Amino acid sequence: GSGYVPIDSGGGIILDAADFGGGWGGKALVSFNPNTVLDGDFTFSCWFNYNTSAGFDGQGLISLGGTMWIGIRAYDGAVNFGIKNDNAAGFSQIQTDNNCFGEYEWVHAVFVKTADTLRIYLNGAESVSGPFDGGTVPEAVGFFGGTDLLMGINPWGYPLIGLLDEVGCWQRALSAAEVGQLYHYGDGLAYEWF
Repeated sequence: GSGYVPIDSGGGIILDAADFGGGWGGKALVSFNPNTVLDGDFTFSCWFNYNTSAGFDGQGLISLGGTMWIGIRAYDGAVNFGIKNDNAAGFSQIQTDNNCFGEYEWVHAVFVKTADTLRIYLNGAESVSGPFDGGTVPEAVGFFGGTDLLMGINPWGYPLIGLLDEVGCWQRALSAAEVGQLYHYGDGLAYEWF
């Protein structure tokens, strides 16, 4: 469906965070035109705090129209960032090393796409980069498509079990210095001060 699914709020890194809880978690949908975001450079930033109590791998942070997915490999302590595109493999994806973070730990994650590169920053430092080798295509992957920006779930229906805070999107690639500003020594920086 579309619209909003109510979720609880709890102690965040900056004021309250969206609390997706345990069990199957929840999801919040925001109407967004994926072509606007995926056409050209963009950046997503967020803080997350997750757990594996329900036993789901591949927990979702942000998904855009089923053509982009940003998620946590719950058992491995890794983050991935993928975009469906028109290359031979069908998508471009990068993933951090395993054991980059643990359960119940606030982590700042920034995902940057440029014309030819995908990057993931964790806690203010670049963790991994790789090639983006194709333009996006309109077909969706997984269960979700259309023009919805989904938070707290991935295109295959795996929810975030935990908290999500300070989600932001820019239609440009943030620099490493700007990523460091947002991380702000682990305290976070509210967007009105960025």
